[in-house]
Amino acid sequence: MPTPSKTALITRVAELYYERELSQKDIADMLSLSRPMVSRLIAEAKETGIVSIHIRRPIEKREDLAAQLLERFNLKEAIVVRSGKMAAHEGAPASNNETSRKNVGAAAAELLSTILKDDDVVGVSWGRDLYDAVQSLPRLELHNTQVVQLAGGLGEGNVASDAPEIARLFSDKLGASVRYLYAPTVVQTSATKTTLLEQAQLAQTVTLASQLDIALTGIGALNDSSSSLSKAGYLTSQDQTAFQQLQGRAHLLGYILNDAGDCLKHDYNNRVVAAPLKYLKRARWSIGIATLPQKAAAILATLEGGYFNTLVLSDDVATATLELSKGNAYARS
Repeated sequence: MPTPSKTALITRVAELYYERELSQKDIADMLSLSRPMVSRLIAEAKETGIVSIHIRRPIEKREDLAAQLLERFNLKEAIVVRSGKMAAHEGAPASNNETSRKNVGAAAAELLSTILKDDDVVGVSWGRDLYDAVQSLPRLELHNTQVVQLAGGLGEGNVASDAPEIARLFSDKLGASVRYLYAPTVVQTSATKTTLLEQAQLAQTVTLASQLDIALTGIGALNDSSSSLSKAGYLTSQDQTAFQQLQGRAHLLGYILNDAGDCLKHDYNNRVVAAPLKYLKRARWSIGIATLPQKAAAILATLEGGYFNTLVLSDDVATATLELSKGNAYARS
């Protein structure tokens, strides 16, 4: 414990530094101290509790859950936000799901604002979670940045959740160029897929996707009938049941994944028009976002496959994922 006189000196230095906003040099000159001594006293002010720093965040985060995710899954970054803290719009109550989407979207946008750089290639898929993230992003003037659509369009009428609109909005926020993948997410035959991807424009889009710096995608669960893929009619209830019986757990860019994070050996995956999943693993930042607790098993499958190095989740999703992982022999691919 500092002596009373030392405490008084620490307090005085803290007042000058934090309240008067004097530089360490000015404080040293005023109190006839060395600059290293002033620096040590400022550090002591925090260590002894004379000064406490509280960060006011626009959204409330759960650092405890984020730390558990980082350790458990060996991630580059994890961001967990509290759900149920933000109304959908002024004066109106929001459903828990809508609130979670907006909070997670704001957190993802905050992360993107700090990691996006000039010359980046940024890939996006589809879904409401992604739309809210991109919608929350401030306008950033970047140079030579490119946005690429990673999976074919859903075409189900909801432009807010479809890949082309999200790619367009993202490019607008960044002042970037955009490459579209002009095709449905799933086509009738593998031969049709091959023919489409041989077209110059689509081939160029997929080639650009191989150079991803940042990927931002949603995570689909086979036990979620409200997913964008299901609502668009590409994944029927019969498909979901059949895939789950084959140990299918998740869909990512339209591809169906099993528990181990591998693409299910099924003709369906041969008909998905999207960038190869291995491209996600190459990205400097590969970010998965999710807002529904029932996606826990799907999240684990994508982590088993090594597709993400970063997660942005609501706290109920993070809790469910960590709880479920206790019964899994998790091993990052």
